[in-house]
Formats: sequence, C-alpha cells, structure tokens
Amino acid sequence: MKQDDTDRLLGDTNMDPHAYHRNLPSHYMDPADGIPYVTKYAEKKARAAIKLLKDIHLTEDLFLENDQDINMDEDEEDENSLSNETLASITKKCGRVAAQLNTLVSLKHTGITEEELCDMILHVLRLLTATVSISDVSLNTSPVEESEAGSASNESETYGGSSRHVVLRFENVGRIITYGTSGEETIRYAGSDEQEGQDSVENKPDTSCNIEKRLSESFALPSPARESLLSIVNMLLSKKAPLRSASNMAIFLQNEEVRMSLIIDWKALLRMLLRTAPYLDEHKAGDPPSVSSSRQGAVLKRTVNLIRHCRRHFEQGVRPGSKKITDQTAIAVWNMVKTDLLHRTHSNSCFRAIIILYLFQPSCCSSDYYANVMPSWLESWNSIDRSQEFDFLWLVMFCRARKYVHLDAYDWGPIRRRLLTLCGCWLQIPGGGSTGDKSFPKTASPRWRNFPPRLKSFVGGGSSYQEGMDFVGKVSKLLVYCIGKSDSPCSIIPNGGGIEETNLHMSRSDTMADSPSISDGTEDLIRFFSFVAPYFNPSNIGNWSYPLGAFLHYFSYELCHRVGLDGGLRSLMESHPLVARKLCEREPLFTNISIPEHELVIILNALLPLCQQGLYSKNGHVGRAAETALLYLVQIDPIHICPPCLDF
Repeated sequence: MKQDDTDRLLGDTNMDPHAYHRNLPSHYMDPADGIPYVTKYAEKKARAAIKLLKDIHLTEDLFLENDQDINMDEDEEDENSLSNETLASITKKCGRVAAQLNTLVSLKHTGITEEELCDMILHVLRLLTATVSISDVSLNTSPVEESEAGSASNESETYGGSSRHVVLRFENVGRIITYGTSGEETIRYAGSDEQEGQDSVENKPDTSCNIEKRLSESFALPSPARESLLSIVNMLLSKKAPLRSASNMAIFLQNEEVRMSLIIDWKALLRMLLRTAPYLDEHKAGDPPSVSSSRQGAVLKRTVNLIRHCRRHFEQGVRPGSKKITDQTAIAVWNMVKTDLLHRTHSNSCFRAIIILYLFQPSCCSSDYYANVMPSWLESWNSIDRSQEFDFLWLVMFCRARKYVHLDAYDWGPIRRRLLTLCGCWLQIPGGGSTGDKSFPKTASPRWRNFPPRLKSFVGGGSSYQEGMDFVGKVSKLLVYCIGKSDSPCSIIPNGGGIEETNLHMSRSDTMADSPSISDGTEDLIRFFSFVAPYFNPSNIGNWSYPLGAFLHYFSYELCHRVGLDGGLRSLMESHPLVARKLCEREPLFTNISIPEHELVIILNALLPLCQQGLYSKNGHVGRAAETALLYLVQIDPIHICPPCLDF
C-alpha cells in the first residue's frame, strides 16, 4: 500500500522513481502513506512557485502612472506606494519566486515536470524580452496617425491637452513541440495560454532578417525584476539532465512515448542582448545609465549566461525518426558574422563577430556543417596573432566541433600544429636567451592585441585566475583529442619527426616492421613533452612554472576522462546497445574515443617523469598540481603506476 502511494505521488508529476525516494530511513517517511516528507515538501513548494510565477503579467496599466519610477532600486522603494498592480510589486514577486526555486533546485526531487519547466522558461523569457514605448499623442492627432504609433497591444490615458500612448510588445521567444506516438506534431507558442485581449502575441516564428527592428524600445521590466528573472531562468537551464530530452541534443529511440522539444528563438535573444549592451555594435552607443554600474554588470553577465544555456534549444531541425540535422540556426549565425571574421580583422569588428559566434552557435550541428566551416574558422584564427581572448574563443569553438565531426571529415593536423606552436607563448616558456654584450641589439617582445575592455565582459569568467585555468583546460582538451589521429593513412615511424615511405619501412628489421605505428598526434605530443621536460626541473623556477603545472594537471585529467568515457561506452554497449548506437550517431566523438594501448603506454611514460619532478618543485602550487595529475594517471593503470610511485 505504501509503495503504491509513493508511485501515485511520483506518477502525478511524471518523475521517474529515484533511489532517493526508496532508500530513506523509516523516520523520514510519513507513517500515514509511506511517502517521504521531503517529497511532499518539494511538491508543495513547486506548486506554489509555479503559481506565483504564472501570476506575473505585464499590462499597459502599469505604465500609465506618471509618478512611478520603473528603474528604482529595491532599497529605494516606497512601501506606501505599493499595490497589487505596480512594477514595484512585480519586482518583489520576481525576487520571491527566485528564492523559492533556489530552495527547490537543491533537492533530489524538485516536483517540477519537464513540461512545466519548458512552460516556465518560455514565460520568463517572454517577460524578459518584453518592450514598452510610451509617447505623448496630441488630442488633435487623427485616428490614422494614432494607430500608426503602435502595432501591438496599446492603451492611452489623457493628461491635460495630450494623451499618453503606451505600446507593449512581446517577442516570439519560442515554442514547445509535442511529438505523438503516431508521428503527429503539436506546436504551442509562448503566451498562447494567456487571456484573450490581455496581451497581444503574434504566435508565429520570427522570419524577418532585420534583427535590429525595434531595438530603440526599452525593456518593460525594471532592472531589479530583470535581474531576478535572469537568475530564475539560468537556474532552470543550468541543470542539463531534466531538459536534455527536450533539447537539440536529444536521442530519439524507436517506439517511444510522447516526447517534447523546447525551441527558443535565437533572434529574440540577440535583440535582448543588443538592448542590454548596445555597444556590442561598434556603430551604436547606449543610453545614459539609469541604474548602478554593479547592477548593470550583473544583468549583462546573467544575460550572457542565459544565451550560453539556450544554445542547446536553438532550432537545428532535430526531429524523431530523422537522422538529418538542417543546421538552420548555425548557418544563419555563421552567415551573419562570416564577413567580419574573414575580411575585417584589422578592426574590432572581428572581435564582436567572434563573440556573437561564441554565444549563439548551437551545441549540436551536423558533421558536414563543421567540415565546411572549420577551414574558414582556422583561416580567421590565423589572421590575428597573440590575442589571448581571441585564441580562447576559437579554442572553445573547436572544442565544440570535435564532438560532432567524423574522423574522416576533417584533418586536425593544422589545428594541432598551431596549438603546439602557440603553447610556448601561452605557457610563458622562454624562447631565446640574453647576453651581457651591450652592442648586441635586443628586439622588443611582440605586443598582444587585446579585446576592448567593454567586450571582455562577454567572454571572461569570474576572475583572471579562472580565465587562465579555462584557457589551459581548453588547450589540454584539444591536445588529448588529437591522440591517436594521423594526418595521412601512411605508416608513421618515429625517426626524428619524419615520415618514411613504405619501402623504407619494409627494409627495417622484422621487429621494427611488426611493431605498431604511432599516430601523428601522439608523436607530436611526445616531442612537445620532451621539449618542456627541462622546465619541470625542481630548480628551474620562473614565470613558466605555474602554467606548466596547471597544464600537467588538466592534461592528465582530460586523458583520464577520455579513458573513462571509453570504459563507460563499452559498458553502455553491453547493457543498452541501441542507446549506445544512437549516441555514437549523434556525437561521432564516441566512435573514436578509445586510445591504442601502445600509444597510451607511451603517453604515460612521458607524463610520469614530469609528475615526479613536479612533486619536488619549489612552487607549492606546482607540487599540488603534480600530485593531482599523478592521482589521475594512477586511475588509468594502477597496477603499473602505483608500485614505483608509493614513495611519493
């Protein structure tokens, strides 16, 4: 009876039973029905939070009062002026919803279904992108002129000899597509469940190419309310697991039940970004600030995080029963920024273009799309030297591409060689020496080309330290991906970096001829480790010590991560072969995830001496990084690595 009650409660919210609900001690259960107290608490809080969020609506009446300051900060609000229908009360309600949802996300069972999550996200996005325009229309204005003042829901109020005209517009932020068992599709747009006449919403996808339309209008919500709503939607989208089946990375199996997809319009988010930071367009300037700089920076940072989370829900043509990805959003974004990236590298236009590509490039694209655009990406990357922010964004783009490109669709050799060439500069490894001879000319170090200060907020993390760690992590991820990959199908023999012909290969001894070949990627990495080995000497301390220690840590982590993915895929293939095949079709990275055993041994033999030297480093941070790297390597091959490292 108690088991049935638990299934009933979990079934009402379409949540799969979790071990958390089954294995709690008896005193955590309600003796009346056997349902955990925390589950009931989550259900109650979820219903209250959803109802409170759905009750937030914008109407023209909110903007007809002259005495209300819509940009007031929370600590400057007048308690006596608050009512049920004011922007100040909406601001407080948004903060209350954010506090309630913050309590729910920490629980195993949130009590919110996938459909409710999608509805909440679209509702919040609709509020965030809403704009308002207020104009004073003379009473002598003809009805035709007054009707041209606004095309969305509008309302007027008379003040003296003029009429205050309010136009409230909502963006087409997205839609929810429900797929039936027989193949039918049901589309529901954002705002379609609103009351008739309250908000005029055009429930059609935005097909206009003019993304600057209506950019002069201001946001309808004040900054404190937008800050709270941005916190809510980032909180909902940051959890990938609950919404993975509704994203463009979903895996569709045969004979499934009803599925749904959350589609978010990227143009609506782009317009919101340009209204938040108009200076992203070098030909535009923003309005004078009406809020504090700290609040303005917080809103911009959360807007950028929101766009990055929404990339998984941009329209890419992913549908059940179809293996083809249309890449319509990716193609539109690339066509918009291609000219600036390839032909305007002399100005800051290329920096703004790479920011747009970094923020709006969808997560899931077809292998053909990446194979077509990656040569142009590499050309744009090569056009600017020594720009750390520019390099980091291209590293992120190539890290995304590696998951969806087939092994034979693109040659990663040029990217790998450029990575290893620039590693000396990125890791601050000294090149060349100095002399005491004053007559010998000294050349100045080449200068860096940095992003404009106002554009760094679109890229950077929480601090300069975190930015540096993210940079080293992306470099390590790409280098580990290149292990086991050759530039050409011919056999590679380690002979100082050269490639010997087949007849020369056959003329060697039988032992050398029968030994497995080494791929180009592994050979280049071994050569790089030999180059940086002297800088790991405990007595060799300099600016390069900590970057090299961080690189050793992240490279060992990514190597361990790749080996772990290989083991997980093998286990998934044995238990759920259909899911494993679908996963390999969606992300071709898994088709070549395994590392040849002989190459893995070579990589470990090159890394272990670096770890042992790093443990004795005079820099404590390098010693801890080497200790963590050694821990990762032990997990790969504990039998052979643990015995000689027990003393460390």
